[in-house]
Parts: sequence; structure tokens; C-alpha cells
Amino acid sequence: MSRDLQPLGDCIGTDTNGFLQKTVSRDTVQPELLPLIQQIIETATSVFGDNLHSLYVRGSVAKSTFIPNISDLDTVVVTRTDCGDESEQSYIESVKKIELGYPEVHGIEKGIRTVKEFVDSGNPIFKYQTVCVYGDDLAERMPVMKPGKDTTVHLPKVLERLGAAQKSVPDMSKERLQSYSIWICKQAIRSCHELLAEQLQQFARDIYPCYKAAADAWPDQEPLLRQTAEVAIFGTQDKDELLEIINQIKSLLEPKIHKFYRYSDHA
Repeated sequence: MSRDLQPLGDCIGTDTNGFLQKTVSRDTVQPELLPLIQQIIETATSVFGDNLHSLYVRGSVAKSTFIPNISDLDTVVVTRTDCGDESEQSYIESVKKIELGYPEVHGIEKGIRTVKEFVDSGNPIFKYQTVCVYGDDLAERMPVMKPGKDTTVHLPKVLERLGAAQKSVPDMSKERLQSYSIWICKQAIRSCHELLAEQLQQFARDIYPCYKAAADAWPDQEPLLRQTAEVAIFGTQDKDELLEIINQIKSLLEPKIHKFYRYSDHA
């Protein structure tokens, strides 16, 4: 497969006080996928009943940048109390059936959180990149954030995950490797941007902006960063290629992450 890294995606900027600004709303949700979203809402209402507090979409669908056959639909259901394994499994299986009617959607993420878990998470994705499509918007209860140590999502665990990947990749099947390579390279390239977020005064998860910011900051690492970004989008079934990326990106990130947390602890 040819890899054509397109300059797609964007960053969240800051206001005059340095706080991130939310740019998604119900008005920005992909209109073509509203029927699918409505089906998911109806399913969640049926399964969780009065325990359902709210439901959110995020990612490309929230920004109307959905690309058929490439983009997925990221959803988060929020329940008032823990829903239990039976209800959770019932919801997941029901949404899997809905997926079959939308082949242009590259999967549906079926996140489930309680109100407390959502609000207390401190997750900038929940605060700034989700759109509430049902219920009361809990993002409004979360404190405002500045780019930097407040907005690290992948950074705290990326070295541990890269280390685990070094051990597990050699024994993976090609089918597993394809999806795993996308996941681990997304973790890595987004972590690169998180290291630079305070300096850039922005937050990003889209792959191209994360790659571009890191390549501009570390131009000698551009080939590695580009390859990581390409695999984050297209995946690979080549174990040697993935292991080389993992080894090199871990070596790049390790000293930078240690320095980042030393600085953050004293900031």
C-alpha cells in the first residue's frame, strides 16, 4: 500500500488568557452521520434507561471532517452509576449490529464512563473535543486547561507501552499487527506533540499536525516521525519495520519525557 501523508487535521488554540478554546459543537457534527448517531442514542436509552446521563461524539465526526472508509466514530456513553457488565455487553453488542449498516464508518468506539469518571478524568479530549448529543453536557463542569502538563493524555504511559510493544510484536500475527501498529504509532506521535504543547500553545490529536509540529521542532528526526505518522494512519504488517520504529521512537522520547516531567514538577 502506498502511503500518502496528507496535511489533514487541526489543533486547538488558546484564548488571550492561555486557556484552550473549544471549537466543536452540535452545529459542527457531521450531518450525514446524524441518523447513525440517533440510532446509538436510542440503543443507549433502551439499554441503560434512567441510568443514562449523556452521550458524546468526538473526533472527525464532531468536526465534520469525516473521511468515508478511513474515519471511525468515537462515542462516549456516560451513566449516572456503574452500569454493570451485563448492560455494558448488551450495549456493545447492539452497537456492533448497527455498525453493519454503515460500512463507510471504519468502526465505532464504544466508550462507557460514569459521571464521576468523566468529570474527574481531567481529560482534555472530554473537555474540548467532545460534543454532547444527548443529555446535559458534563464538559462544562470540568475546569479550563492550558496546554502543557494539564493536557497530557498519552505521555504518562507511552514509554511503558513502547517497552511492552518491544516484547509482544515479535510473536504477533499479521492480522493483529495491522491494528496494533496503528494504535502504538498513534500513541507515539501524539506523545511527541504533548511534549511541545506548552511551547506551541496548542493541543492536537490529529496525526498530521502532531507529526508536523514534532518534525519542525526536531528536523533531524523528520524521517522517523514521518514513518511513525504514516503507520499511525495506514498500519503495517511488517514486524521488522514496526520494531525499528518502536525502538527508535522510544530512544527519542525517553530523555525528552524525563526532562519534561522534571521541568513540570518544578514549574
